[in-house]
Amino acid sequence: MKSPTTPTTAYIADDDPEDIDLLCEVIRAIDSSADLKVFSNGRQVLAQLMACRDEELPHLLILDYSMPELTGPQVLRELGKYSRYSKIAKYVLSTSSASVYMDECLQTGADTYFVKPNSMQELRSIVRKILQRG
Repeated sequence: MKSPTTPTTAYIADDDPEDIDLLCEVIRAIDSSADLKVFSNGRQVLAQLMACRDEELPHLLILDYSMPELTGPQVLRELGKYSRYSKIAKYVLSTSSASVYMDECLQTGADTYFVKPNSMQELRSIVRKILQRG
């Protein structure tokens, strides 16, 4: 959990560059001081998290469900093995609304599973929820 005066730091992992661009644009529009780091697959974000010192860990982690190398749930499962990641707010943002995927993510450590919306207004609403909790 971050303090009110600390800029939000977020790691975003998604293999779709357009989705990353939109998400970053909306986050920065809501919180211009946000420090965003983007990754194109689960293995990259996991390696970065493992390499961070405790004080450098992000406040939030936003994962796509289906990514190359490691999926969102696989990243969550790995992070769940270590207590040092327990304070990071973890979200999955996916195109799939299948309950089996939602359940898997929630059981492996996601705080919330969001279905990628079809409008900017819906995306802004999701990002506000994420930033308020993160």
